[in-house]
Amino acid sequence: MLAHDFAIPRNRVDLLPDQAPIEKARHIQAQRRLRDDILGAELFGDPGWDLMLDLYVAQASGKRVSVTSAAIGSGKPMSTGLRWVKLLIEHGLIHREADPHDGRRSYLHLTDTALDALEDFLARC
Repeated sequence: MLAHDFAIPRNRVDLLPDQAPIEKARHIQAQRRLRDDILGAELFGDPGWDLMLDLYVAQASGKRVSVTSAAIGSGKPMSTGLRWVKLLIEHGLIHREADPHDGRRSYLHLTDTALDALEDFLARC
């Protein structure tokens, strides 16, 4: 799980009357960890998907996620996690914003496009 740094204002994920989507996302995360425990993480992995799920759960919980925490949360080495952060930014799925209080830190959040896609996916699960 990601280390969450600071609370952020509630967003539209929090306005869902039923928290089923966040519970589904958490369930998917737990299944992926179980799979890795049983079969090993070397053969399976999808750091981009894991990053997006972690960001979804964080946003739905009103938490901010630093770039470093997101890279660690990918479940892969830091360099791989950072590569995936860059790739997801380039594809318009996540957005990076500077910490106004600490110029060394940046936070990530899902773009509206990614948020809509994840909510659609979770609604269909």
